[in-house]
Amino acid sequence: MRFIITTICLLGMLLMSHETTAQETYWKVKDMSGEEGEVPYDQRIVNDTVYIWANGSCDGLFCMHYYVFTQEGELVLFREYPGLVSGKRVAMDDKYFYIALRNSADTLNGFASFRLGKFDLKGDLVATEAYTLEDAPTPLDIFKVDLYHKYGCVAYDGKIVLYGSVEHIEDNISDNRLQVLLMWYDQNDLSLDTMMLVDPVEHDVFWCWDALVDNNGLLTLLIEYENGREDHLVHVKYDKEGELAEFRDGPEWSGRNINLPLAKLDDNDLVYYTSEGVNGDHGEVMRIDASGDTVWTERLDAYVGIARRGILDFTQSSDGHVMGCGLLQDDGTGLWGGHLYKLDQATGEMLWERTYVDWNRPNSSNTAPATFLNIGEFSDGTLFVSGIKTSYKQVDGDWRSWNDLIIMRLDAEGCLEPGCGGNLHVLAGESTFYDHQFTTDSRRYYQKVGSESGIVKELISEWPGVIWPNRRYSEGTSEMYLEPRLDIRYEKIVSGKYIAKNFLKEIYLVDEDGEELLLYDFNLEVGDIFESEYINQPLEVIESDTLRLSNRAKKRYWVLACTENPHNTLTWIEHMGTYHGVEWPRDFCSGDYGDLTLTCFYRHERLAHMNPEVDDCLMLATGTEESAYHSLAAITAHPN
Repeated sequence: MRFIITTICLLGMLLMSHETTAQETYWKVKDMSGEEGEVPYDQRIVNDTVYIWANGSCDGLFCMHYYVFTQEGELVLFREYPGLVSGKRVAMDDKYFYIALRNSADTLNGFASFRLGKFDLKGDLVATEAYTLEDAPTPLDIFKVDLYHKYGCVAYDGKIVLYGSVEHIEDNISDNRLQVLLMWYDQNDLSLDTMMLVDPVEHDVFWCWDALVDNNGLLTLLIEYENGREDHLVHVKYDKEGELAEFRDGPEWSGRNINLPLAKLDDNDLVYYTSEGVNGDHGEVMRIDASGDTVWTERLDAYVGIARRGILDFTQSSDGHVMGCGLLQDDGTGLWGGHLYKLDQATGEMLWERTYVDWNRPNSSNTAPATFLNIGEFSDGTLFVSGIKTSYKQVDGDWRSWNDLIIMRLDAEGCLEPGCGGNLHVLAGESTFYDHQFTTDSRRYYQKVGSESGIVKELISEWPGVIWPNRRYSEGTSEMYLEPRLDIRYEKIVSGKYIAKNFLKEIYLVDEDGEELLLYDFNLEVGDIFESEYINQPLEVIESDTLRLSNRAKKRYWVLACTENPHNTLTWIEHMGTYHGVEWPRDFCSGDYGDLTLTCFYRHERLAHMNPEVDDCLMLATGTEESAYHSLAAITAHPN
């Protein structure tokens, strides 16, 4: 096998980079394979140098890629290996990296064994060895193996443990059998030391997703097994002699990722990701203690079908908290962006989250898909993520797409620009879809005079493609009515239907007679006049600027004054509405602002804004004894 060494100077014409103006942070896209692609499955940061391993293509063949970047994002080494496909987890020490390999030149032979490669940090192949079950020091009792599916490897007590699954093929694919196989290679000469099966006999199908060495020196594996129609996660631990030290059943899991990450915290607790639903749409990060008990779970996604998050990597930050990355997809807005977040290590509370999108997608109103696959931290606390972004080119009238490597350096708060705040951030382009306030991911909480509890939750239930959003609300004395997520058991549809026009910047209320009344016009500028059958006198825009919500997201606002009573004003806030309800009071020009007062606003099940005039998100009516019913969240400030 001939390895191709490509230096930086030869790559000059192939590199496509996009950078922010700031010196400390950047985002860059690296196109190393022309109209082919690469997927960076693993990365390491050592002494502020970044090492990345990817699978992609070159010269029409499957191809392993190896990159070395400086902290400033400058490429100092790139190598490609035609015909080789790497595993998804890499082991590394001061001089070498070790990676599970498959030779793609001959597909059947590539799956006929477990092969380990040993490379120096310049990317030169030092040694490679392949073994099958026939090489086991002691014969293993197992079905006839047809395929070896390598996944990754981990350094462990002078050994490199390569882990993956072996499979027996039947005519009916549902009858195929799988088991997790571990091969222990000597770290120096790659000779075979030990071979073993993870074999709890009550389980049927096995995949090994990730591995690490815990603080007690035990090899820890994250395994998915299928027993009947149910998939579960377990973590299994072995000692240095290869003896089973621990086997713990985990939660039911029904998602599908290209990688399912496992991480350990300083106190030896484990953190991993699980999901509910046939598509894995309800994602949760879980922290498990040494006894196998759940310390906390934190759900990351919004309502199924609207926004989904896939979690592909974890790490513990230098301040002890949990950071992760993956993707966020929103079917309603055509958004698919790279997502990263930070969770409080003690409680699981979301400290911040960021989603970066690129709207430069030709011939489409959707974003160019981007996914973050790896996250790490430099010694100065700044963050580095790597992943893929889809690029496009028109060939003979058709648009062709492929994945390029994207790298980003962000500050400690996940920002390209200081104090960025909020969730959604744009790398390039501009959305043709105006993200108006009537989305299913938004919840408003009001104090309401005369309501049983004094609290009302309101949302506009809008599904992608639905022209007529419905207004729902809940009120009651139990917090089950007031969760920020959609729960139709407790929510009832009330009067109020809406239409959005002109790229969703004009919102109309449809009255009982079917007449469309202009409710918001987010195209207005200072000095413009707003006129509508909704209100009996014109309103003038006397002020318009941007403000920071509680989650530090930037939103525009408009202050409108009654032309006949200019001392009476009303404030619109984009994506949110007003402090007096989505359907703002028609009589405010006479001083009647209605019986609703906004206390707080949620997006994606996260507190996004608090009315600065109130002290708590959910305030009970005066005199009530329901103090235990309390709030969803008090005022928070990030960073703390």
